[in-house]
Amino acid sequence: MVDEREARARHRASFRAFLELLGSGSPGARLVVRDDGVVHSVCPASPGRSVPNSVTYDDAAALPAALPELAALYDEAGIGAWTVWTRPGDEAAASACAAAGHVLDATPEQMWAPLPELDLEPVAGIELDEAPPWPLVGELNDAAYGLPPDSLAVSVDGLDPGRCLRTVAHVDGRPVATATVNVVGEDAHVLLVATLPEARGRGLAAACMRNVLSRALERGATTTTLEATQLGRPVYRRMGYRELGAMGMWERRRAGALPGPA
Repeated sequence: MVDEREARARHRASFRAFLELLGSGSPGARLVVRDDGVVHSVCPASPGRSVPNSVTYDDAAALPAALPELAALYDEAGIGAWTVWTRPGDEAAASACAAAGHVLDATPEQMWAPLPELDLEPVAGIELDEAPPWPLVGELNDAAYGLPPDSLAVSVDGLDPGRCLRTVAHVDGRPVATATVNVVGEDAHVLLVATLPEARGRGLAAACMRNVLSRALERGATTTTLEATQLGRPVYRRMGYRELGAMGMWERRRAGALPGPA
């Protein structure tokens, strides 16, 4: 029986795998695993966006010493914005980020669910593509979150088409919503969920999620985790996800870097 402690451990491994994705999807991108357990992705193709240039850690005690070194590394790589993701309740990590000049940019909710308990019945009448190209997934996310073209799309453009489970929903032949799952061990980590503004409120992203999670269940996944935006939290609660607490996205943005989150 998986409890919250195990769910947190699975999310930690899945989130690290997410950074590995970001560190392999575009020219010059890389994932760096430091000896102190601090892990960070570097995406020179998206220098003004902080999500492709993200940091996580095993032990918050390592962050104070690591942060100045990370700042120098990102500056050297031409990265104008990067973010440290702190775990729920980890005040030591949050304090280290604030002391180093980072600003709390967002507080996504860490959520999980036992996968067999979710309602994964397909939604009738929605056209789904189960093998969309990575650039389309990125483009839909950029458009859905009001980002300039290629903000996120460029960071996933070069990923192996066989990586992750992806679905795009079409309306009248036009792609309008998407969801991705990365299966890490027995955890189905949900990523890159997005719906174009004009298509919201129709359950399209939820239909995409049901599709990719059903496929993850067939592959042996037993839990699912994700990081929920304010907009997504009620949707995930209705699906059966449970809250594990708010994460912190502590951004450092160099003067002159592109404005806005992500």
